[in-house]
Amino acid sequence: MTIFTTRWRERLKWGEATVLLALLTALLVLGLSYFVGTYYQHEVKDYQPFDSERELQLQQANPEKR
Repeated sequence: MTIFTTRWRERLKWGEATVLLALLTALLVLGLSYFVGTYYQHEVKDYQPFDSERELQLQQANPEKR
């Protein structure tokens, strides 16, 4: 087990790990921003909320549109 850990320590320096972590974080943020952007581009009447409480609030606020 020690040989495996030492080998990876030699291969993966702290700088490389930081760059890799930054790239993974950037990809995650990009994916989340794309999801949020596409989710909220719909019209309000087609809005499908994640939770049922929000849907109930929307139905009570706009009873004529449903």
